[in-house]
Amino acid sequence: MKSQISDIIINSAYAGLKLQNNIGAMPCGFNGPYNDPETPVRNTSHYLMAFLRAWELSNDGKFLNGAEKCLNYLLKDNPYRHKHTFHHRSKNGKDSCNGLIGPAWNIEALLFASTIMKNQDAYNLASELFLLHPFDYEKGLWHRVEPDGRVLSIDSTFNHQLWFAASAAPAGEENKEINNRINRFIEKLSDNLNTARNGRIIHPLLTGKKPKIRENVKRLINPKYKKEIVLKEIGYQTFNLYAFAMFIEGGFQFRDDVYRKLKKSVNYMQSIEFKKLIYLTKYSFSYNPPGWEIPYIISVFKPEATNDRHYWMNQQLKHSYDSKDKSMSLNTADPHTHNARIYECVRWPDSYFKIEMDKISIPTN
Repeated sequence: MKSQISDIIINSAYAGLKLQNNIGAMPCGFNGPYNDPETPVRNTSHYLMAFLRAWELSNDGKFLNGAEKCLNYLLKDNPYRHKHTFHHRSKNGKDSCNGLIGPAWNIEALLFASTIMKNQDAYNLASELFLLHPFDYEKGLWHRVEPDGRVLSIDSTFNHQLWFAASAAPAGEENKEINNRINRFIEKLSDNLNTARNGRIIHPLLTGKKPKIRENVKRLINPKYKKEIVLKEIGYQTFNLYAFAMFIEGGFQFRDDVYRKLKKSVNYMQSIEFKKLIYLTKYSFSYNPPGWEIPYIISVFKPEATNDRHYWMNQQLKHSYDSKDKSMSLNTADPHTHNARIYECVRWPDSYFKIEMDKISIPTN
């Protein structure tokens, strides 16, 4: 039988399984290029999802056991959570919750586990984490909350708001308040989703005319900042579109102006310019893996684009796959987090996992 892309996912999950400690925690990372020392809760959340998908693909009970240990670590007497959010990172000058994206990753994994493992406690904790964040109904945005319960300002990074909403959206099926907040966030995307003319999604959250003018002026008078922020936005283009795909696959609908922006953003992802510049940003292959994200985006927005799907899988493997260790750990400063991000494959259609490797051409090293 020919090797399939599922073999890469299973091998990488096995590599992670070997690193799980006796209480279920996975190794800490440091937030990729941000170099923020992290606690185990992020990677444990990622691996919870990866192990469950590897279990479904392989029917190997070791993965289910590993997933159960991950879930128990998050649910029971976790040293990094007491009553509020999890403690995600420890770095002077930064919050400990990692904005909204930290809780988003926990909520995402807990809801995935609650469905696959039929675990009500996982659903309850996910809902609790979501609802403890104050929501500004007028702006359609959430505040950050520290592990000690302190309420901080509205998270000013767009992808944090987006992922927080998309990760929690499945819980809205059973909870009216969660559903109301998610739908209000979607309504306000007409104001809060900003894109460049070419479809590149703007990284800072810009609400109102004045912040948009200030950002445009900053980019105009500071060429160094403009170059850095544009490369950052390119590195996060697929991360943003992945979350939008989660919404669409979940049956949510956007206003026409938002759909137009998304169409342009997907087209930009397929452009020659994007394919050129993505190799220049530190936020892409070695952190946000386009080879895992784009296939899912394509499956939702443009399922006929099979060549693009294979191309990006190939490029991710060329960049990151260590055929000796059988893990996604090459060419990254944060191998523990990078290998954990194989979890982003969990939403691929089942047929993708059966793609034969000779159609992608796996590198050897």
